Amino acid sequence: FTFTPQAIGATGKVDMYIYSNHLGNGSGLAMWDQGLATDGVVGAPGTADSVITVAAHTTKDCWTSVTGATRCWSPPPPLNDIASFSSRGPRRDGAVKPDISAPGFGVTSAKSADYAAPTTLVAADGVHLNFAGTSMSAPHVTGAAALLLAQPAWANATPSLVRWRLQTSARADAF
Repeated sequence: FTFTPQAIGATGKVDMYIYSNHLGNGSGLAMWDQGLATDGVVGAPGTADSVITVAAHTTKDCWTSVTGATRCWSPPPPLNDIASFSSRGPRRDGAVKPDISAPGFGVTSAKSADYAAPTTLVAADGVHLNFAGTSMSAPHVTGAAALLLAQPAWANATPSLVRWRLQTSARADAF
């Protein structure tokens, strides 16, 4: 799809939504480009007040692969910045989202023995893989929330209280 706005409101933002990541017979992935908005908005389900929305930030730009060669993301991402693929927010109504960020660009994680990964992404030990995605940052925050909820005093905490605790104990930076 190509969206060409005929008239742009005072904000200059254009909202676009796709409900499925496959089009037609599933031969291609749906992509969208917000184009005119300079600050990408958070999408559902992360827009819900009761959801703790997680952004990904960059923690590693290069690593040693299983071949012994030094590999780097191309182009190299700015370290400690919100990853280019991760929304910086806000929510469509202007509310602050995402709620917190965690490592998500340059994370080395366990590699399935059944996954034939490109050797450029396989870490030097051969059993770990370098990943990028909010699918890497969300487990960091999920684990922290689980550890918090495992404490008797926090066992019945609401999502809002868990979010508050995670935010008030996190390192704050320019992002």
